[in-house]
Amino acid sequence: MARKPKDPELRKTRTVNVSLTESQYQALVGEARRQGVSVGGYVRQVIDGRSVVVKHEIVLDASQVVPVLRELSRVGNNLNQAVHLCNSRKRIDDDLELRLRRQLTEIHGLCSELSRVAGGVPNGRR
Repeated sequence: MARKPKDPELRKTRTVNVSLTESQYQALVGEARRQGVSVGGYVRQVIDGRSVVVKHEIVLDASQVVPVLRELSRVGNNLNQAVHLCNSRKRIDDDLELRLRRQLTEIHGLCSELSRVAGGVPNGRR
């Protein structure tokens, strides 16, 4: 016995391909499972305007971040002392300028390292 034809309004005739990161895909699959529907069914629910809340757990290894933050604090303190010295003088000599440039370079490197261990910077900012 043949299947009864679907109402033309309910037939799915279009396909959409979307590229996702592994974590986005896992979140999508996880939320679909929690809702008790297929991934496609979950996406259709979202498109149809049903309220859906997806929660992401952020996991951060503090053992990697804390040492970088301590070093950043140390360098920031050195930079603060150098800037204070600049403010107390009328002119910055070559040695002080070189020290300031080194501190700024070190801060930039530490910020990059912090971004790396923290898994990137939100919104693509660097």
